[in-house]
Amino acid sequence: MSETAVLLCGHGSRDPDAIVEFEMAAAALRARLDHDFATGYLEFARPTIQEGLGQLVARGARHILAVPGMLFAASVPPLGKKDRLRAFSTHPGQTCAKKSITGS
Repeated sequence: MSETAVLLCGHGSRDPDAIVEFEMAAAALRARLDHDFATGYLEFARPTIQEGLGQLVARGARHILAVPGMLFAASVPPLGKKDRLRAFSTHPGQTCAKKSITGS
């Protein structure tokens, strides 16, 4: 596997059908990539963003591209996605960059 990986970040939902739909979309994206891939959620679902990052690191990822998978703006908990990614990037030898679906 490449040292570069992709983390698709979802908001999460209390509705199990919403999580199934997100994971189906993630599976379609995963099939098109040549990089390791995981999902993570801000709240209401597992794996959390931190758990998704941990899975990728455990599989050898050194540079992780975090892609938001939210279609609409929503209120974010006090420790939002950006803070979680920033905390991860303080680990020696690890980098994490937030990317939009268009790569910007």
